[in-house]
Amino acid sequence: MDSATQVETQSEFRLHQLRLQNFKKFEDITLTLTPSPKIIVGANGSGKTQILWAILIFLRGHNSRIPSSKHFHSDPFRFTELEDLFGDRAFLDSVEIPDTLVRVGTSDKKFTLTGTFHDSRYHGTNKDDDPNVHAQMAYSLKDGLLLDKSHHKSLAPIRFAFLPPTYQWGTQKFERPVDHMFLSAGVQHLRNRLDQQEAVDFVNQALVHLKFQAKLTVVASSGRGPVDVTVTENGVTLDIGVCAGSLQKIIAILTLLYHLTSDATAQAVKKEGKPGQNTFKQRIFLIDELEALLYESVASKLYAFLVNTCAEHDIQLIVATNSRAIIEQRLDTRQDVLFLTWDGKAVEISNNLPYKQVQEHLFPVLDALSQVKDSKPILVLEGKNDEEFYRKYTTLGQHFHFLTTSGAVNKQSVSNILTQAKLKHVFLRDSDMYAASPDLTAAQARITKIVGAPVVYTLLPCIESYLILHRLLKSADADTRRLRVVQALPQRKSYFVATFKTFCRESSDSALVSASSLGEPAQDPASELASSENDGTIAMLDRVLADSENGPEVLWNSLLARLTTEGTSFSSSFDRKNRVSFWTTYVKMVRGHDFMPDAADFMGSLECKDLDRDVKALLAQTEQAVLACLR
Repeated sequence: MDSATQVETQSEFRLHQLRLQNFKKFEDITLTLTPSPKIIVGANGSGKTQILWAILIFLRGHNSRIPSSKHFHSDPFRFTELEDLFGDRAFLDSVEIPDTLVRVGTSDKKFTLTGTFHDSRYHGTNKDDDPNVHAQMAYSLKDGLLLDKSHHKSLAPIRFAFLPPTYQWGTQKFERPVDHMFLSAGVQHLRNRLDQQEAVDFVNQALVHLKFQAKLTVVASSGRGPVDVTVTENGVTLDIGVCAGSLQKIIAILTLLYHLTSDATAQAVKKEGKPGQNTFKQRIFLIDELEALLYESVASKLYAFLVNTCAEHDIQLIVATNSRAIIEQRLDTRQDVLFLTWDGKAVEISNNLPYKQVQEHLFPVLDALSQVKDSKPILVLEGKNDEEFYRKYTTLGQHFHFLTTSGAVNKQSVSNILTQAKLKHVFLRDSDMYAASPDLTAAQARITKIVGAPVVYTLLPCIESYLILHRLLKSADADTRRLRVVQALPQRKSYFVATFKTFCRESSDSALVSASSLGEPAQDPASELASSENDGTIAMLDRVLADSENGPEVLWNSLLARLTTEGTSFSSSFDRKNRVSFWTTYVKMVRGHDFMPDAADFMGSLECKDLDRDVKALLAQTEQAVLACLR
């Protein structure tokens, strides 16, 4: 099954929200964990793993108060159990490490986790009129983890599994029994999870689906110890504990996944359930850094397999990741992405994104957002050279955090993401050949209205144009060649006209994208006729544009005539004003990237204090226009 065809897990089998108060770095944050799958992304240190830990502690505490759970106990659970859950031996220290769970500076030394369920059959409250069901727990360093039973009652435990970034099967000697183990890869105990042939068959079938040339074999041990598990790959048989780390991890994931499936859950009910009790109606699979140890292509296939299998068995899937291969599969499943900001906030990146454009925009923008470490507004630029230029020759770096979109050029898509991230932002974009148009200011206003955020266009075509103008104005010899460069200009006309038209169409294209962003479905093959008609309409508009007084053909001829006149009229007195006018018009008619492909090298040797004063004046106008967007 392709990931694009997966179906949503049923709502009654989901933990809808979790509120964290004073848990580790988070003061007060509410996370929406539906729909499934849910992808949690953010910079290193943003708290992705902490979120998964909070969910696990909540689920563990929840189950400890459910009579039908094998972990039911009237006393607070032992802190050292967290080693079993998370796979971190630091939790063996029950004296000092508990302090690390509570946010620094919390006066009562307590954190609170509040889960919300949309399920009246297995969860309930003492308030009959409450449409949502909340389960609240408080963990204090004095009293441990307690469930607020006065406002919540649960009829069934939640079956959950967790996999940290890596898992090593180790040797049989250190294998733990499963009788009282969590369904987690925190500690070594998964050999005994493969003591059923159904589990082995499930894993082997999944390996075939994932295109691995590997087969799992399980043999009962001669004594009472764990089963022997070997893997045969390309004719070579090895104990699972000495296989490649990536293969050990994948088999661990598949083993845990099997024990969350419908068949395995039914077997667990017979083994662990109590007569007359509801058991395991909700199942949740949490994975931290699914992509760790894996090639992107393998991570992509594995994630797609998890999405479809979890949907088939009504398993809620929550994955913390920064993998492009996984994040971009959101395009097919069309589920939400939860982005963690630098200051501990959670932002929903939802389906409001323009669908067709999101593939090239979502990951680059999220990747850039992960570098934001302060509350400055965002200035969206087109590339690294632009960032270096504006940082060196303007003061914009003092007022903005620069974000380069690495090819994500659709401004409305980018703005949509930044708006959902609640980040004030301004676009500073190349005007290209439209810099010569008297309509530039009006076009800027039109684009700003469509994008929904301020857009400022450069007064010269691109940053290279400013550097070229600087060199021309600093060179006395350039003036002697002005007539010859004018005579050579016609070969540049085709690029000028084509780029000018492309710029004009941007408003129309953005308007079409705007309709998609409001939730309209992507165009299907049946609408090709409408698309053809639209292309014809655009072509018609182009013809009208070409004939208009501000069309590129007319404008080019006007500019060329002006340069021809200026190139011959001031042979004896080509003063500063005339020089600036002539060369400024010239750089608006030529492609800057062609004339200065080594812009980065040139900027390295040109200090701001040495930049020509008239070039500085042009830049100052743009700088003030950008800063005005903050008022």
